[in-house]
Amino acid sequence: MFLFLLISIFILFLCIQHFIVRRRRREKGNKDFSSKPFSSMPGPPSYPIIGTLPLYIYYKKYSLNRLHWNGRSKEYHWTVFNKEGKYPSRRSHTALAYYRSSRPQKYSTTGLLPTNGAEWRRVRTLLQKPANRTSISGLISSLNLVAEEFVEYMDRHFICVNKDDFLDHLNRVFLEMTGVVTFDTRLNSLQNPLQRILYSKTESSIPYRLIKAAEETNDKILETDNNLPTWKIWETKPFKMIRESQEYIEKISSQLIQDKKSQHMQEDCPRTLLDHWLSSTGLNDKDIMTGAAEFLLAGIHTSSYTFSFLLYHLANNIQAQERLRNECLELKSEFGEISREYLHRAVYAKACLKESLRLNPVSVGVGRILPEDTVLGGYLVPKGTLAVTQNQVICRFAEFFEQPNSFIPERWIEGEIMHKEVDPFISIPFGYGIRQCIGKNIAEISLQVLLMNMVSRFSWSWAGTKDLDTVSLLINKPDQPIRLKFKKID
Repeated sequence: MFLFLLISIFILFLCIQHFIVRRRRREKGNKDFSSKPFSSMPGPPSYPIIGTLPLYIYYKKYSLNRLHWNGRSKEYHWTVFNKEGKYPSRRSHTALAYYRSSRPQKYSTTGLLPTNGAEWRRVRTLLQKPANRTSISGLISSLNLVAEEFVEYMDRHFICVNKDDFLDHLNRVFLEMTGVVTFDTRLNSLQNPLQRILYSKTESSIPYRLIKAAEETNDKILETDNNLPTWKIWETKPFKMIRESQEYIEKISSQLIQDKKSQHMQEDCPRTLLDHWLSSTGLNDKDIMTGAAEFLLAGIHTSSYTFSFLLYHLANNIQAQERLRNECLELKSEFGEISREYLHRAVYAKACLKESLRLNPVSVGVGRILPEDTVLGGYLVPKGTLAVTQNQVICRFAEFFEQPNSFIPERWIEGEIMHKEVDPFISIPFGYGIRQCIGKNIAEISLQVLLMNMVSRFSWSWAGTKDLDTVSLLINKPDQPIRLKFKKID
């Protein structure tokens, strides 16, 4: 009875808040005679409290896990990116923020993902300094060693990689790369027996549990963001999965940080993210642990999903795969090992990655809470409104790209027939401005290094039963197993 009363009071509070906000928006809209009120902006009908949920659940007009389908079916689209403000804000990872704010003994902030305002800017500025391209370039040799090890791993388990969901293997190599760049630690995710790692129901190894924990958190964030926050009243199943996953990631992050503190830093060794953070006077131990945990959370599946789509597009475009292979072999004969100059000269490899990210960006969208009233499409959108741009929708508009649904890397290379200057805001897979993905440089270099190693040793074709699409979770996930047919190259 008491629980029912609490829920009723919570719903009543939301109703009152909803009508107050709508009234203020109408008043603001009526004061500005040069623009139409926000309440008249075209779009799907929205109801108090439940919003547009009936269109998803009852009428089945939209899908909860195919957000890109919803965006393509809507008649009106506007884009706004000039309203960042000093502290770009967004509404995301609300359950993660609630979990962390309830543990002040471990967290001084809720982390880079959910935090807004001045505190976000402080931590972001200090954590991102070692994540710039120059610093990460010093770790290319370490990333290349992992990529070479993965290629040998594929060769040893050749039958399995042709039979398994290849995504399982990619999760392991990107976990290993995250460990190298962030902690200067080999987690040995490519060393343990293959069958036990992938299929054991009682697996207790660190690599397996980290991959599982990161996946469960990412999978449940959007669900907790888009539904009523009942997890603030009692622990729902999705929130429990987030809590248990985060507790394990915290445990491993703290352990790796303590291991790094006990080591003597050698002057001639490239400095990892953790080396830089520990030497920063502006970061406390809680900030460092939060940053390390978020890199483990965000560094595995964002890369493995992105690489899955890249392999898929190259599998269905053999000419592009051959041109990429020829570029790699030429650079290898000139430079030997992969280096900063090697990657700088890999023009076609970068174009392949950029084109794959255009077609299948890992982010569902770029969202901002407007810091001031904004006129958008002739309508006055009030301060505090959440505006979201869906990357996967606008990047397939024919008005921006010729043959928008085709994989054509040449469109990004100057001098090619298909090349055309495109507004830089059209394709922003890593976000925009000072709030763009902090791991952008790490991800791009890691993906390129692994791609160069793989394409020089293997060719591949698509062996799936249908075309690959995405499922909308917190990030865009392949909607089926990654089935590839590999062939060895002499």
